[in-house]
Amino acid sequence: MHYFLLDANVLVAYYCKDEPEEIRSRVGDLFAARAQGKAFLYVPNFCVAEVLKAFAKKCWQEKIYDASDFGEFRRTFLADVVDSKVLYSYELSRRHIKMTDRILERAAKLSFRTGSPPSALDLLIIAMGTDLSQVHGSANLHIVTAERPIFDVCQQGDDLPKVLHVGEREIPDILLRG
Repeated sequence: MHYFLLDANVLVAYYCKDEPEEIRSRVGDLFAARAQGKAFLYVPNFCVAEVLKAFAKKCWQEKIYDASDFGEFRRTFLADVVDSKVLYSYELSRRHIKMTDRILERAAKLSFRTGSPPSALDLLIIAMGTDLSQVHGSANLHIVTAERPIFDVCQQGDDLPKVLHVGEREIPDILLRG
């Protein structure tokens, strides 16, 4: 079995049809692997709120969808999270917060002239991924994102978790086969 820690941006892409199809398809492959018992999908508990906020923004601010769509997104997403039916809500702990200093030090060594620095939530996702890598083994855990900051920081050392940037490449089949 392979383990994946999903960033909020890939979940928004999966549930919302206005997002890039290649990302939706690649995240769909993870959900299919989960349904077959070949993958385990973690989502940081704070990303649940991020995903719901993104749904609300698409419905009420950007007006891409209407209020009934928000209700459907919400029901579908929460059904996948509640009781860990598809997505396991991974709890943020004090240990993760303490790890962010070391990760921030690594991030500070990067030049962000061509991109943006990682957010505080990005640092926490990396910390959670680092923790899960220690539990499952670094070869068995990947963070999945569709944005550069997490990807860029995790390229700074072998002690940081592996990352898949689904906006740039497909998920290797070997990881989906369990």
